[in-house]
Amino acid sequence: MNPSGGSSAQSHWITSLGSRLHYIDWGNKGRPTVLMIHGSRDHCRSWDLVANALKHQYHIVAMDLRGHGDSEHISGGTYGAEEFLFDIHALVKHLGAPITVVAHSLGGAMALRYAGLYPDNVEKLVTLEAGQPYPSVYANYHSKTPVERMRQQIESLEYTVSRQAKRYHSIDAAVTRFLQDKSHLDHDLAEHLARNALATNDDGTFSWKFDPRVHALRPDGIVGEDRFSFWTEIRCPVLMIFGSASKLPGLDHTGLADIITSAQILKMDGLGHWPQHEDPEKVIAAIRQFIVATL
Repeated sequence: MNPSGGSSAQSHWITSLGSRLHYIDWGNKGRPTVLMIHGSRDHCRSWDLVANALKHQYHIVAMDLRGHGDSEHISGGTYGAEEFLFDIHALVKHLGAPITVVAHSLGGAMALRYAGLYPDNVEKLVTLEAGQPYPSVYANYHSKTPVERMRQQIESLEYTVSRQAKRYHSIDAAVTRFLQDKSHLDHDLAEHLARNALATNDDGTFSWKFDPRVHALRPDGIVGEDRFSFWTEIRCPVLMIFGSASKLPGLDHTGLADIITSAQILKMDGLGHWPQHEDPEKVIAAIRQFIVATL
């Protein structure tokens, strides 16, 4: 397996809310644009296998969310839905709407909201492992008083800021650590993902590119069934892919098709939270079939 596939992707940047956001463009402008959005603590090169398979038919763009990959870390504060959505909107306007969006986990949650906020900008949407946003976690959070919630947010950020990013003395040491959690993946793919996730520190050591502050709790003020109000505004065809063996706590796709009436739910047997890495051929085939079938 060759994840980069002789990559022709070129790096570009835009500025959003004063921060530099990085994205890669696989060329083929003039074809329908497909924007790919990664999940938490991930990066744009996570989509290389999928992008390589689709780049001849589509104009593929993959973004690094703020605080991830080669996008800039914010100088203060936390990372929240409003900022992620603003960044996505800025990039969509830069690329030109309407577009198709393919997004995973956190990126999928943001893409579902964006498609409801700006339904004219999204003509097709594919999400992987992005369902109801951890209902058990948020139910506990929103059961607290406003004072308790604010204290919890401050303490979460305080703990996150106090953490020091792990430093590795060599790329091989970091890759070995990465493979401990990804031993079920193809080795070449796992190594490709790890190497693209690393940044070089001033002392010559290596650390993961994502900002540790992305761990901090930053729930928004939208509670209960109000969350579904975004989804009921979605007008484009939607394919929602889930892995039957996913161990992501609290992820729930029950009743999604009743809320998003244009949605198809596809459950992939034996796959976990990273379907695009665990069985890329199956995921690519599903994405390609969906896009073509909804032309």
